[in-house]
Amino acid sequence: MSVDYRKVVSYPPEIIPFAQPIDLIAGDNRVFEYTGMDQPPSYVVSLYGASFARVDGLKFWVDADGAVKVVSVDDLGAARGLDYTEEFKVPACKNMFGYIYSPASIASYQMRHAVRVDRPNALLKLQLGFPLSRRDEELVEKYGLRELVATQSLLPFDPYAGIQQVKTYAKTLSSPGVVLRLPVPKGFKAVLLDVAMERPTSPNVARLTLERDRQGYDVFELDPYCLQGLEQPLRFDRLHSIRIVCLSEMLVELDVSSGTHKVRLVVGLGKLTIPEKIRWNIELSPEEKATADRLNLYEQVEAGIA
Repeated sequence: MSVDYRKVVSYPPEIIPFAQPIDLIAGDNRVFEYTGMDQPPSYVVSLYGASFARVDGLKFWVDADGAVKVVSVDDLGAARGLDYTEEFKVPACKNMFGYIYSPASIASYQMRHAVRVDRPNALLKLQLGFPLSRRDEELVEKYGLRELVATQSLLPFDPYAGIQQVKTYAKTLSSPGVVLRLPVPKGFKAVLLDVAMERPTSPNVARLTLERDRQGYDVFELDPYCLQGLEQPLRFDRLHSIRIVCLSEMLVELDVSSGTHKVRLVVGLGKLTIPEKIRWNIELSPEEKATADRLNLYEQVEAGIA
């Protein structure tokens, strides 16, 4: 069970949540997997936080890029619970697998996690110690990236970067309906930063989905049974928010089979920049292209410094 990152990630870096109940068997259970990141086009996928129902005797661990148990939590009975996010930041450039050991079968175990998905550039590969291509080496030398990494503590990625406005939306639904339909003004990006719901007492009674830019498929499908309550943010700080970018429309819907459900969303709005357009293969205007050429932005985006 995992996010189909190659299908759903359109404007990296993005942070995508996954929240679905899992039927555990006695023994080892693979609860998520991400593979093929080194196949073109390449990606870097990082575990970016997870939350667990507190059950004694359960163990959680992560294998990444051939390394075993790069993360190991020996007793999920000591976890902080679903209303909080355990701090993880585990990058992988080839594959990543998450496991839970359970001493007995458990139906509809509550867990969620988020992954940050990047398209790797020379600076990111250098920071993470991943192999560099010949082109990466050229950019590293040209822009002095080794010296940069060796002499400066680079700031962590901020999901709120480039956001000028932040708004909260809240709605209560007892039947299937639209939580938010947000047209995005031309030249801007809308970013989903947080989602919370009143947690029901049983699974599969509601399903929260997000479709962007009328692409015809959902970026996520979340069961509120595995989400945090309305009193708590999904993130434990703003650097571990979710981040899902929309350029023309954000559509969040709730499919309800029973009960009444309260939903809260936090959405940011920011100006679309020339480096973002280059990174996301969005056509530039003649004026923007002239600026990009004059400032050498194409190569700076490739190097990771724009």
